[in-house]
Formats: sequence, structure tokens, C-alpha cells
Amino acid sequence: MIVGFSALTLMLQTDSALWQAVWAVAYAAWLIAIKPRSSLFMTAIQAAIGFLVGLSALYISWSDGPLIGLVFLTGLVCYLVARHFFDSFEEPYAKMLAYLWGYFGAALTWVLGHWLLFYGDIAQPTVLLVVVGYGLAALYYLDHFDKLSATIRKQLLFIMVATVVILLSLSNWGNKVV
Repeated sequence: MIVGFSALTLMLQTDSALWQAVWAVAYAAWLIAIKPRSSLFMTAIQAAIGFLVGLSALYISWSDGPLIGLVFLTGLVCYLVARHFFDSFEEPYAKMLAYLWGYFGAALTWVLGHWLLFYGDIAQPTVLLVVVGYGLAALYYLDHFDKLSATIRKQLLFIMVATVVILLSLSNWGNKVV
């Protein structure tokens, strides 16, 4: 549902027929090649795509909307994507972890929504949530298959922390919406 609404939103946000066709082809590829698959890896890929596209479409279409709506919808997208991801692993605490991720996304949006910054067409909360979410999902996925070594864990955590620090420290925190 998230990918479908996002594809429609992204098609409506552009005036270019070429970009509308690109989004339509991408959605068709989603429906034909990605969505029908049910393996553990493909379910994780579905969650990752839904997360990126869902947050991107949300912030592109509703960056001028009320902050409380943006907070709620970001938390909802985070919750639904995390629930999809963890349910594929048969995680006994899937619901709790999904609620925590939804709360984290909503809280981050509440803080960063007051100074909503964009890097091109991508909002800062989208970048931060995707970096942290993909990193944590990779850690969970590798740990689930006992392929998470201490070196890989340190590397992934370093990349996540470095990206967050760079994005937050180099942002223009003036009194404006960029």
C-alpha cells in the first residue's frame, strides 16, 4: 500500500510526462517483480523500498502541511515498514519493535520538522531515518543468520554514526524552511 500511494503521489507531484511514465514503469516493476516474492530477503527488500519511497513521497507532497500530520504519517510509515520486516523473521517481539521504530520516526520528525531541510528533493528526516533504519535492518538480518562479526558490526555502526553526525553538523539550522 505504501509503495502504491507513493507512486501515485510522486506521479501527481511532477508536471513532466516523462517522469510520470518513469514512476508508472517503476510501479509496474514493483508489482510484477518485487511484490509477489515472499522469501526472507525479498521481504526485507520490499520493506526497504517501501520505507524509502514512502518517506520520500510523504515529505515531497506534505512538507508544507501541519507538523502533527507529518509526525503521525512518518510514525505510521515507520511502524508499517518495521512490522513488515520483522514479521518475515517470525520475531516474537515484532509488534513491540515496530512500535518503537514508529515512535522513533515520529519523535525525529517532531524535532527536525521545526527546521525541515531538504537535500535536493529528499528531506533531512528521510535521509536520517533511512540511514539508521537500513543500518539497523542490516545488523538484524546478518545477526539472524549468524553472519554478524564484530568487525562488520563496528563498520556498520561507524557508517551510521558518521552519516548522522555529518548531516546534523553541516546543516543550515537557520530560522527558515529550505
